[in-house]
Amino acid sequence: MRKYFLGASFLFFSFISNAQTFTYSSPVVNLPGSGTSPTCYNLNVTGVGNIGTTKGLSEVCFTINHTSVDELEILLQAPDGTYVPLTIQNGAAGADNYTNTCFSATATSPIKFNSAPFTGTFLPEGHLGAVNNGQNADGAWRLCILDRRNAGNAGTLQRWSLTFSNTPAPQPPSFPNCSSTIPSTSDCASATSICDFNGACGSTTGSTKRSWTALDNASCFGLNNNSFVKFIADAPTVSFSVWVNNSNNGFNNANGGIQMLFFSTPSCGGAVTTYGCYNRIYPYAPNGKQLISVVYAEGLTPGNTYYLMTDGANGDLCDFRIAANSGVNALKITPSTQNICVGDSVTLTAFGGNGVYTWGANNSNAGLSATTGTIVKAGPTTSGTIRYSLTSTTGLGCPSATSIDINVSPQPTAPIVTTTQPGCTSPTGTITVTAITGSTYSIDGVNYQASNIFSGLTPGNYNIRLKNAGGCVSPPTSVTINAASTGTPTLVYSIIDPTCSNSTGGIVIQQPVGSNYEYNINGGAYQSTPSISNLTSGNYTITVRDKSTGCVSPASPFTIKPAPVVPVAPTTNTVQPTCSTPTGSITISAPTGTNFEFNLNGGTYQSSATFSSLNPGTYSIKVKDKTSGCESNATSVTINAAPSAPQAPTFNVTQPTCSVSNGSVTITNPTGINIEYSLNGGTYQTNATFSNLTPGNYSVTVRNSATNCVSPAATFTINAAPSAPQAPTFNVTQPTCSVPNGSATITNPTGVNIEYSLNGGAYQTNAAFSNLTPGNYSVTARNSSTNCVSPAATFTINSAPSLPSTPQLNITVKPTCSSQQGTIEITNPTGSSFSYGIDGNYQSSPAFPGLATGRAYTFTVRNNTTGCVSISSSLSIDAAICNDDLFVPNAFSPNGDGKNDILFVRGSGLVNMQFLVYNQWGEKVFESNVPSTGWNGLFGGKPQPVGVYVYVLRVTKTNGETVNKKGSVTLIR
Repeated sequence: MRKYFLGASFLFFSFISNAQTFTYSSPVVNLPGSGTSPTCYNLNVTGVGNIGTTKGLSEVCFTINHTSVDELEILLQAPDGTYVPLTIQNGAAGADNYTNTCFSATATSPIKFNSAPFTGTFLPEGHLGAVNNGQNADGAWRLCILDRRNAGNAGTLQRWSLTFSNTPAPQPPSFPNCSSTIPSTSDCASATSICDFNGACGSTTGSTKRSWTALDNASCFGLNNNSFVKFIADAPTVSFSVWVNNSNNGFNNANGGIQMLFFSTPSCGGAVTTYGCYNRIYPYAPNGKQLISVVYAEGLTPGNTYYLMTDGANGDLCDFRIAANSGVNALKITPSTQNICVGDSVTLTAFGGNGVYTWGANNSNAGLSATTGTIVKAGPTTSGTIRYSLTSTTGLGCPSATSIDINVSPQPTAPIVTTTQPGCTSPTGTITVTAITGSTYSIDGVNYQASNIFSGLTPGNYNIRLKNAGGCVSPPTSVTINAASTGTPTLVYSIIDPTCSNSTGGIVIQQPVGSNYEYNINGGAYQSTPSISNLTSGNYTITVRDKSTGCVSPASPFTIKPAPVVPVAPTTNTVQPTCSTPTGSITISAPTGTNFEFNLNGGTYQSSATFSSLNPGTYSIKVKDKTSGCESNATSVTINAAPSAPQAPTFNVTQPTCSVSNGSVTITNPTGINIEYSLNGGTYQTNATFSNLTPGNYSVTVRNSATNCVSPAATFTINAAPSAPQAPTFNVTQPTCSVPNGSATITNPTGVNIEYSLNGGAYQTNAAFSNLTPGNYSVTARNSSTNCVSPAATFTINSAPSLPSTPQLNITVKPTCSSQQGTIEITNPTGSSFSYGIDGNYQSSPAFPGLATGRAYTFTVRNNTTGCVSISSSLSIDAAICNDDLFVPNAFSPNGDGKNDILFVRGSGLVNMQFLVYNQWGEKVFESNVPSTGWNGLFGGKPQPVGVYVYVLRVTKTNGETVNKKGSVTLIR
């Protein structure tokens, strides 16, 4: 614990998560009951050092006991004298206390729109980051408090603290140049319509009070010398930065500064609704440090018109400037930038204006889907940069126009490749792509590399793609790396043993095969055919030789088994049917025994040599040797027809289908006058058709009603109705930053007869659907053998993520004679979802301090959620020019962006000058005798190429000194 005295106070500091907190808590300080200027209370800070965009003040907290906090005005003052307004006359009259009240730039609610005791964290009425200006934070910080009224209710300062961290409050916007002037004599009815608040300048020099009763009652201050402007809200909350850069009454006067009121009215002189009232906005302090206030209006309806009234506090005469932070109507297009390929399209959406939009382009191949409307599509048919323009007016009739550039890259063709295949001693191959300048290359369609060579590739199939400088991806070129012939080939083969029908065997080689290989048996002559037949039973060896390498595999032994025994054709005894016995029987007489089985008409083999109850007909009898499994040749035997007995019926069977669950049978023979039919032993009928048959096995017989002779039974089966495939399941691949469309692959059902339809289209056997644009899809599966269709399954292809906006850059800290370094800050886009890169290195802060002069830096913004990276922006910092030194920049960029476009000779006290510039061939491209005339990068009216140029300079100064100087300068774009 360290003790500091301002009265008797104690200072605590702690280090928590890279944060330093300094706290004043004892003794309690009595506040003056009233005054005309603030009284300040010190808090000493040590060990922090310089503060800026990467380390600085992030939070201010205090607790003040007071019975009417609306009398208090509280500001923070840094060691260098910079003031930040924290809370000015907030809280209802008679409301008590600020209790554990904190201010942070990351808060979401302004202190203005909250109530006592203000417990929590709020946005202050100034930019907290104004103190993070590079100053040394070590020293006395001051909390300055003014009690404007009623000396009888003086309060106490209980405690206050400062927190410094690596996530400091961001720096405020720069003091704007005057872009428009707000008349000081305007009233409500003649209020000026402001289309662009950035740099709106005004004053309270008018001496007339302009009001009506409703406006007087709505104001939180007494009206004096007020003026009016009106604007259209673009969001429910608007925010402005306000600079009061000149004041008659001054900072240390309770009557100094301006007052502001946001309101709406159906007609001037009628009812008034207020959205934010500020009864004092401080002017600059006597030390000349800028003091920036922030005013808010809440509860607005986007698109409606609102008024901003400005008044001198107690009649003070002031000059002020305004810059819009957020919420004011502006015309814009999304996406703000876009890179696409020829054949692709991008959706352009208009925002702001009056809702009536006109589109145009600077190229006849721009491919605009329409020239009017909020949303249009651009599908350019040629490569290059195409500028799309948007015009509209605001609700106040303000003309507005904007544009974006769409960079269109050509679609590359499939790459040309060559391969180096694996050899006898090299197990891997190489693929070389014919290089194209600015392209990158991929072997898997995901990971792209600068090198056009892919080496160390194992055998397999590869798809090679290239991506050009515009990010467009070619169709793939398919390449195969063959299996390596390393060392000796490895044999994979199958043996074909002798069979009952073939007394010799053989061998079939499955791997390796091809015209490059040859084979031999038992060390004999090599042959190119990978199959060798007519091998008798015995032991053999097989080897393979790679003809290109001469590598021979080790001999692999195999055996051909002996040929199995085949039985002779059987001999039989036959018993024929009689009139009373309509069936016969067949008995095999030879060969017989327990080693044999017998087969009738290709049916199941049985051990019995007798087949009885045989209907008339011709039968085929075979014998099988159970040991060898060989069948004999067939012996044909005929069972004659029984006298007068009908023949076994024949029929046509109609099986169930996807839509009809039962089947039917119709007997086709025998037919006639006396013929009748029975199904499964049921009642005989004359109708030859049996319908509505459920799935199962059936038996049908025929009877001659004249003789009562019954035919043998004939059987048939009604199959179960085919079922529909199940609803498909699938894997969906969504679009990415670089691939605008998605795909889906059906994972189930699959099989030989399964085919698929997308959105009711033609069925296909391929289970993959690719290049799907964003939208909803329905897929069904069909069994092509049954034509049964599954229930539909649905999926969605999402829209591809978009790139962040091209970063907008601002030099927030310029070099000085004592420090030739500066700070560049990305001002848009910003937010917690982005990372900010300089020359490819990313960080969480959009500010980059400590940058050297004389070179251009490249900046990009990355979306942390999607990983998409913006188009880059470049900016360089000029060195400061000191005293009478001559200075010629070592680089300039005449690209028309308003930054370093002209190469000037810098310096003061120059009387005469001759400045010559030569290109690399010694040709003079520029000459000037006037310091105010610089080179714009043209020669003969044409832009000169990027490169290094030499200059010669001769000047005479006011002191008579003549200086000769030579050097080089780099022209960049």
